[in-house]
Amino acid sequence: MQRWKHEALVLDQWFAIQASAPLSATNEQVRQLLAHPAFDRGSPNRVRSLLGQFANANPVAFHQKNGEGYRLLCSQVGELDVQNPQLAARLLGAMAVWPRLDKGRQALALSALASFDRAGLSSDLAETLSRLQHSSEATS
Repeated sequence: MQRWKHEALVLDQWFAIQASAPLSATNEQVRQLLAHPAFDRGSPNRVRSLLGQFANANPVAFHQKNGEGYRLLCSQVGELDVQNPQLAARLLGAMAVWPRLDKGRQALALSALASFDRAGLSSDLAETLSRLQHSSEATS
């Protein structure tokens, strides 16, 4: 890691590989990587490498039966919305699969989405949440 610490593409790939591990412990690994010195929340590529890869390319960890993947993504998206609303909204798009999940996971995904304080959201994220909410009405 020391050898490549100044190579952004190598670091992005390293974060993506960590977030892609199809293991139940990957959620905790992602949490730890969020505090890693090489993780820069101000770098959209780095954020996509970690959170985007986790949510979009790791169904084993993201869709765990306990809903931890959904809560992790939503908490990070909420924090990111202040800094980069477009990226936050794009990442939340990973939750659009919730209507195709089993009933238990649907409830957990909707609960994670309901955790947002709508009053403080950017217009980008509010629009994405609204779209996800309309998905809810279409399946009812």
